[in-house]
Amino acid sequence: MKKALVLLDGRIAEIRNDEFPVHPDLKWVDVPDDTVVNFDRYKNGQVEKYIPLTRTELAARDLAVKRVAALAALDQQRLITASVDLNSPQAVKDYHIALTQIGL
Repeated sequence: MKKALVLLDGRIAEIRNDEFPVHPDLKWVDVPDDTVVNFDRYKNGQVEKYIPLTRTELAARDLAVKRVAALAALDQQRLITASVDLNSPQAVKDYHIALTQIGL
């Protein structure tokens, strides 16, 4: 077993074979030898191993970020041109159709 220096939020800042005095907000805990600094976290008295995202998950996250940016741009364009009259059912319908046609 090794010793990990754990921050308040559970991040593991350092792993050593020995301890040294630290600020009261930090603590030393025993961790398995395969614990990785800056990746694994300490939560509820145990180490949670870091699990990297798959390529599919990374692609989905990237697409979601692009979609949010495109939606924000469309909203800004609609607000600037004041082309959406929220009292008009047809204008709202047209706006929703435009949302579905964002090309990414």
